[in-house]
Amino acid sequence: MDSTPLVHSRYVVFLRGISNVPMQPFRQALPDIGLDDVVSFGGTGNLIFSSDETDRARLEQRIEAAVGVDAFVRSRDELQAVVAGDPFLGRAGAAVLFMHAPPDQDRASSLLAGEFQRERPVISDSQVYFMHPLQRPGRRSIIDLERELGVRGTMRASRVVARVLTLM
Repeated sequence: MDSTPLVHSRYVVFLRGISNVPMQPFRQALPDIGLDDVVSFGGTGNLIFSSDETDRARLEQRIEAAVGVDAFVRSRDELQAVVAGDPFLGRAGAAVLFMHAPPDQDRASSLLAGEFQRERPVISDSQVYFMHPLQRPGRRSIIDLERELGVRGTMRASRVVARVLTLM
């Protein structure tokens, strides 16, 4: 019999489309699917938990089935890399779009080929760093990154992402 102890790693899940609602139902749903030490940060779907599961996609699927919304999971190490790689961190309006996987290269190139009122967004793996609001010169509408990139994602302020990391 293998006596190797299970290693519980810390993760965060960013839930899509959750804004200013009680987090208790979401916190309660995660232990029901075998996730431990669940805490929330804020009222926008940021949940930190422990698990011995190492497959991020599998965790996302389990959480999505339990709570009924898209879930974007990052390990502590992955989130640390996200924060370290954020070129806009510390600036008002800095934000991150989390995606399940990197966007299609042609769509990413098409987005980045345009002009922007503020700094050009930065696409890094399955995150997009940008300054909110992201707009084209002379336009009032905000660029819909999900539509432009052909992905589903969830956006968080960079300061929130950095704060969540400190809680992991």
